[in-house]
Amino acid sequence: MPTPNYGLAQYTSSSTETFGSMIDSVLGTGETSNVSKIDAALGDKPDKVTPSVDGNIAVLDTTGNLVDGGVTINELQSATNELTSETVLEDSDYVPFYDTSGSVHKKSLWSNIISKIRTALFGISNGLLKSNGSGVISVATAGTDYAAADHNHNADAITDGTTNKVFTSIEKTKLFNIADNANNYTHPTTSGNKHIPSSGSENQFLKYSAAGTAAWSALSDASTSVKGIVQLSDSTSETSSIKAATPTAVKSAYNLANAAIPSTEKGAVNGVSTLDADGKVTPLQVCSKIIEVTVNTTISATHYGSFISVNSASARNITIPSGLEIGAEIEVYRRNTGSVTLVASGVTFECAEATYAIVKRYTSVVCKCIASNVWNIQGNVGVSE
Repeated sequence: MPTPNYGLAQYTSSSTETFGSMIDSVLGTGETSNVSKIDAALGDKPDKVTPSVDGNIAVLDTTGNLVDGGVTINELQSATNELTSETVLEDSDYVPFYDTSGSVHKKSLWSNIISKIRTALFGISNGLLKSNGSGVISVATAGTDYAAADHNHNADAITDGTTNKVFTSIEKTKLFNIADNANNYTHPTTSGNKHIPSSGSENQFLKYSAAGTAAWSALSDASTSVKGIVQLSDSTSETSSIKAATPTAVKSAYNLANAAIPSTEKGAVNGVSTLDADGKVTPLQVCSKIIEVTVNTTISATHYGSFISVNSASARNITIPSGLEIGAEIEVYRRNTGSVTLVASGVTFECAEATYAIVKRYTSVVCKCIASNVWNIQGNVGVSE
């Protein structure tokens, strides 16, 4: 016999007669050498025979026990439990089993057994098992015991703890309302939209170069003919043409000018003379300031260049003190009947006469300081009449 590797039981010498009778009944006497016919006759008939691991066959009775006192199937199963070698079952491997419907022993592919188990547990659909905690296992219900494959979640609830992992309904609305290619922005380059140009350095400024375009440019120093940068100065004595006076310098110059020509002594309110068509000061502004006095008077700086009219019926003295400036000049006029006499106080009069009175009414004398405390007296001077 060949070795087909069918099963567990072993054929023994005590079973030869029964086995031979079976062959004769199928093939006829004298046909035992035809191995292929024997294999075909045996087929799937484990109710009569069970192939062993080495290809031998033992005849069984209807209860699954070996004939003639051989080893029983139950005994072989016990021996199987004591095996130590293992192998992984493949889908193409056969597994023996007892068919209770036909009271026969059969074999089945491992893949068929797995399919039966799946169908028994889950029916025709795939699924999951669940335990009740007491050793009882049952089929889990989708949507109750676990999330179904086509289940839904509220978008606001899908987070990694604090941060949403998907867009919320509000965020989706915002995205929906964004126009296509809204983020495909290109900054315009037309006039009014250009950026500050690159490069440039300290103290440079942006200068017009074309419509809507500027370029970096350096500031130049100012002069009397070119606009540019000027330096401020508080000086009132510099002659620079590239510096600008500060308010401090202007005020200093004003104070100096005001001290040189007091506003009370200027020929006009604003201190500026009016010129005629020939560029000359008008006669009115050249004339002396008229000061009328009626009492004895001492000359001071306020009288410089004045026409002093003495208008009194009584005798009056006009005193010239020391300390007045060289070049100071006054004219004294006798307008009334009272005599008018010039009196020297700490000064010297240089005069052709020894008496310094204005001789007649409606006449005058001119007094001019020609040196320190020295005055020249000219005019209708002498003994008063």
